[in-house]
Amino acid sequence: MRWRFLPKTALVWEGFVGRIGYINDPETYSGGLFSATPMSTRFGLAGLLTNRVSLTVLAGYAATFYELGDNADTPIGQAEVQWIIDARSQLRGGFVRDVQQSYFGNYFIRNRGYASYMQSFGGRFVLNVDAGVGLYQYGYLTRRRGDPRAGVALSSPDIGGDFDPTTGRFNATRIDGTVFGEYRMNEIFGINATIRAETLISGFKTPPNGTQPIDWTRVEAMVGVRANW
Repeated sequence: MRWRFLPKTALVWEGFVGRIGYINDPETYSGGLFSATPMSTRFGLAGLLTNRVSLTVLAGYAATFYELGDNADTPIGQAEVQWIIDARSQLRGGFVRDVQQSYFGNYFIRNRGYASYMQSFGGRFVLNVDAGVGLYQYGYLTRRRGDPRAGVALSSPDIGGDFDPTTGRFNATRIDGTVFGEYRMNEIFGINATIRAETLISGFKTPPNGTQPIDWTRVEAMVGVRANW
């Protein structure tokens, strides 16, 4: 819902309720994959402060309601400032906190700061660079019936975040960057390419013997054709 009270500024409310379900019985997977009915709500302001500066501020709450295992119940929000440098370039930066689905620990709470720059060259070529770093807070790992798994280990308490031995929850650091470029042949067709790199850093290792690290690094490359009319 959006209520515009100035020409280019509005109060915004977002509400979400969904359903997560799995075809397979959760007991067939050693870590458990459990159904859930996540809900969230955010309220805030979005619009121009000046002719060149826009602001988005949203605050709310989210809960996951997984049938078994750990659940998130936490404030969420977003704050973003965008500077319209000129008709061909824009710079924006902000911070977002939300809750997303995870295949171990049921969920993670994302706390991500980000910055993005967009530049247009002669109206033909568009380049966008985006980078972010965040603290990701995971719920505890579960057994097949939803109870916490024991024997979680850390390779080092100083790598990637903290581990709470009481709750079994742990943190990780995620760093990401994306480069997007598009050549617009005309007003309808464009050819684009995207390169994205992302890494997860954590000293956390999975049970039962604490030998399986969750760290990973991946690089994605995509090419596409866009049609817009």
